[in-house]
Amino acid sequence: MRCNPSLGLCCSWSGRGLVLLLACIHLANTAHAQRTVTGFGYNGWGQLDYPPSVSNPVAATAGALHSLVLQADGSVLARGNVVFGQGAVPPGLANIVAIASGYYHNLAIRNDGTVAAWGANLDGECNVPPGLTDVTAVAGGQFNSFAIRSDGSVVGWGDNTFSQLNFPAALSSVTQIAIHGYGVLALRRDGTVLGWGDNNYGQSSVPSGLTNAISIALESFIVSQRKLTALSSHGVVTGSGKPTFLPGCPMSWRLRRANTTVSPCGEMA
Repeated sequence: MRCNPSLGLCCSWSGRGLVLLLACIHLANTAHAQRTVTGFGYNGWGQLDYPPSVSNPVAATAGALHSLVLQADGSVLARGNVVFGQGAVPPGLANIVAIASGYYHNLAIRNDGTVAAWGANLDGECNVPPGLTDVTAVAGGQFNSFAIRSDGSVVGWGDNTFSQLNFPAALSSVTQIAIHGYGVLALRRDGTVLGWGDNNYGQSSVPSGLTNAISIALESFIVSQRKLTALSSHGVVTGSGKPTFLPGCPMSWRLRRANTTVSPCGEMA
């Protein structure tokens, strides 16, 4: 969630493949501040079909063909493809304070610092480690998941094909995780960025001299999984890597996992 006090807006955005969801919250200093959810992009699975009556949205996230909205009361709404259950909300899910989506799965943090995961579990991405607590942020990759704890440490589980779960020795004091295909970036409290995992196009090679970063982002891991962007406190945007397009499936995107091809529709080929 990013806020601009001068505009009175907080926005949360996420893009995965063919869907982009944007949630903006008007922060006017009144008792009746207007909060709305606006989605745009591909909507073939109804992943953008949130009614105007959605009450008090505070965050939004999107997977390949599904999306989630978190409401102020801790409840979660879901729309889109449900072939793995990713576009539905598990019974009993409540008291949520943060959400994240991977390609086919979702993560949510409860107000007690524990994590819920649901959707596809092709490589154990929904197998939350027993005893995981004190979580303040989560991030979903294609087939893995990451959690940041209150002490800045990182826990990861799921696919490790490109050593995404083999963390750098210097990984500590982390405030944000961003995932691009089979690579990972971490933003530290001191404004430095670490990268590891798949690095075929240099997307995990953090540019020399990059400091004072305040936010990191990566292109959608289906459309372009080889571009890194970092915003510094000076307003400078730094980028590295190379865009790519993966052909296949009905909507022109296809994802390769090990020796299996998974389409955005959830079919195995």
